[in-house]
Amino acid sequence: MTSGMQGMDTEYARQAAHSMDGGVSAIHGVVGNIGALLESTPWFGAYASQFVDDWHGQFAQQLHGATNALTDNAAVLRRRAQMQDEASGS
Repeated sequence: MTSGMQGMDTEYARQAAHSMDGGVSAIHGVVGNIGALLESTPWFGAYASQFVDDWHGQFAQQLHGATNALTDNAAVLRRRAQMQDEASGS
């Protein structure tokens, strides 16, 4: 770091955590929209059944896992920013 600063830019960390929260909300919206579209789309046959099964069994679960990871990492950033503020006397 050329500025001589050591540690974390806590405001930037909090902004990044807030952006992660926004990503979680966006992913939840997409999952809900796709789920609703699949339920309302008149699509029949083996391919339709396979896709719906894949969506509910795999794809939506993977997206749910991504939201969990984002939520966890946002919480870590907030905790570390708080710790940095406390250590710096901010």
